[in-house]
Amino acid sequence: MDPQTELAAGQTPSIEECISPHSVSPTLLAVHLAPYRYALPFMVDKEVLEVGCNWGYGSHLFAHAARRIVGLDVNREFVNYGNSRFAQNNLDLMVHDVNEPLPFSDESFDVVFSSEVIEHIANYLGCLREMQRVLRSDGVLILKTPNLAYAPRWHALNPYHLKVFRPSELEELLKAHFDDVQLQGFCERYEHSVKRIENSFDPFAIPFGQRIPYPFTIEVKAWVEPKLVDIDEGVPSNLLAICRGPKRNAREYSKLELSKSA
Repeated sequence: MDPQTELAAGQTPSIEECISPHSVSPTLLAVHLAPYRYALPFMVDKEVLEVGCNWGYGSHLFAHAARRIVGLDVNREFVNYGNSRFAQNNLDLMVHDVNEPLPFSDESFDVVFSSEVIEHIANYLGCLREMQRVLRSDGVLILKTPNLAYAPRWHALNPYHLKVFRPSELEELLKAHFDDVQLQGFCERYEHSVKRIENSFDPFAIPFGQRIPYPFTIEVKAWVEPKLVDIDEGVPSNLLAICRGPKRNAREYSKLELSKSA
C-alpha cells in the first residue's frame, strides 16, 4: 500500500491513521476535536484553510466562528460525505493532494490550520512553503504533529509516518518560514477517579436465593483530558505550533533544504 495515496482510506490491523465517519466513537471524535477547540478563538471572523480535513468534522466546528472555511483532503469519499453532512454557505470541502501546490493565490487566508497531517506528506517542505504562501502578512499558521521523541520506535514502524519531527527540528524549520514561532507540547492525559459509595438496604427484606448487597460499591470514572504543556515538561506526545509573520523569502530556504534531502 502506498502510504501517501492510500492515507485517508488505509489502515493496518495495528495502526489506524484516520477516523471513519461510519465507525468513530464519540470519545475518539472528541479527542480529535480537542486541537480544533483550542484553535477556535483564532478563527473568529477569519478566512481559514484547513490542510488535511478528513471528512470535515473540524472544519464544521470552525465554520461556527469563521467568515469562510475551506478544507482540503485527498480522500474523495470522505470529502463528499463531509460536504453532504456539513454543507453550509461558509464551508467548502475540496479534494486535493497537498503534495502538490495549493489551488489558491498568494495571501488568500488569515489562518491555516493543520492537525496530524504534515508527518504524512512526502513533500512536507513544499507543503509548508505553500501554507506560508497562501497566508496573509498578518496571518497565523496553527500546526499540530506528533513528537518523534515520544515513542520513536512506534513512529519508525508506522508506514504512514513519512517525516516525524523532534521539537528542535520542527522549531528550526518553522522559524525559517515565520518571524514568530511558539512551540508547545499537546498531550492527551488519561485520568481516572475511584469513589466508595455506601449501600443501605433492609436485611429483613431479602428472600432466600436473592443477591445480598455488599455494604458498599466502588464507582470508577475514566476520562481523557487534552493539555497544553511546556515543551520541556517531560516528553509530550504531540507538538503544537502557533506561527505568525510569514517570511516572503522562505521559498529559497525550502528549495535549498529540498536539494539536501534529494
